[in-house]
Amino acid sequence: MKPWFWAGCAVAALAALPSPGRAANSATCHTSASHVVVERPREDFAGMDFLIKAKARPDAEVPCLYRAGKGDFELDVSEDAYFFLGLQGRFLVLDGGTGPTRSLVVYDLDARRKVFEATTSGEDTQVTDKGVTFWMQTGPGTARNCKPYKEYAASGLGAAVETHATFDFASTALRRSSRTRCVATQ
Repeated sequence: MKPWFWAGCAVAALAALPSPGRAANSATCHTSASHVVVERPREDFAGMDFLIKAKARPDAEVPCLYRAGKGDFELDVSEDAYFFLGLQGRFLVLDGGTGPTRSLVVYDLDARRKVFEATTSGEDTQVTDKGVTFWMQTGPGTARNCKPYKEYAASGLGAAVETHATFDFASTALRRSSRTRCVATQ
């Protein structure tokens, strides 16, 4: 065989290796100064499984493997399909659901518990270092409070009123704005 053939084989083999942040076990890792969140596709349902690993130091190297070690814990996300939205410090933000009506969930990884959950359409959600800004479902849409209500109803859909809100990481409090909108629901 020609030397260029073996060189081509070596390049092809290198190209097949997982990229940084992607492990051979089909896991993807997200890192903050205090935690590594390892996610992998669920085998039995839509969505992802999440394994949380605390970091001893902000610069600590943690292998991107979905294998629980001492002090690691898995989130119980068996009730719905959850997907990663963001990780800021000790807060993990997930999107739950597979349809147009979704849930926004915030976990405090130090406390190992869910600290916030809201129903949302999943559109226009932004995770920043300060918090999560999103449209939260706050009530049913009716002919009185939703201009496109009749159009939605004619298409066999429902309607909901959403309020623009922010979940603040520092205070773990929800701030609602005065901005509202109406969205179609199933």
